Amino acid sequence: MTATTGAAGIRAQPQDAGLAEALVDLSHHVLHLFADTGREDRLSQQQVELVCAVILRRSVGMTELGRLLHVEKSNLSNLVDRLEQRGLVVRTRDPNDRRAPRSPSPTRARPSR
Repeated sequence: MTATTGAAGIRAQPQDAGLAEALVDLSHHVLHLFADTGREDRLSQQQVELVCAVILRRSVGMTELGRLLHVEKSNLSNLVDRLEQRGLVVRTRDPNDRRAPRSPSPTRARPSR
């Protein structure tokens, strides 16, 4: 994908319109999949994304998790709190740095409702 700058700002090349449309369409499908996946267990799209991110990484720091999900730390803490209460993640301490934020790890349990 290429872009040009002009007096009006940044524009994509006309031949890139199909790729851009496909990427936007794909991102919408992925977001709907997250929402559909969580619906049965009453999980929000963000909660499903968080659980998937933790499962893929086994254990992840809160800073990295916030960056991955584009979520502020205060909102992230609330998301992790709710998932921990439902038994979907477990917080652990970094054994090498006691000051480090707690990080969630996946559990095998089904969510409690």
